[in-house]
Amino acid sequence: MSDDVAIDRALQPGDLLHCPHCRHWHALTGNPTAEHEYVRAMLFFECRNGRYFAGTIGGRSSYAVKRAAGLEERREVINGKTSV
Repeated sequence: MSDDVAIDRALQPGDLLHCPHCRHWHALTGNPTAEHEYVRAMLFFECRNGRYFAGTIGGRSSYAVKRAAGLEERREVINGKTSV
């Protein structure tokens, strides 16, 4: 397994998960508008018209995960502040 792919990496939205169903890489997405904090922390991936639970933000995955290209360097402006 290469250095950019790990199983023990803390999960984050936008990470790519190596799918156990189709063996392709799928982006992890969450639900930032959910009412409860725990639900906002849940991450999912979509494959073959299904939505599957991948884990929670900061948690670990049973499958290989890697950062999407450029995700580490991308900066977003939130409330007038730049964050990584």
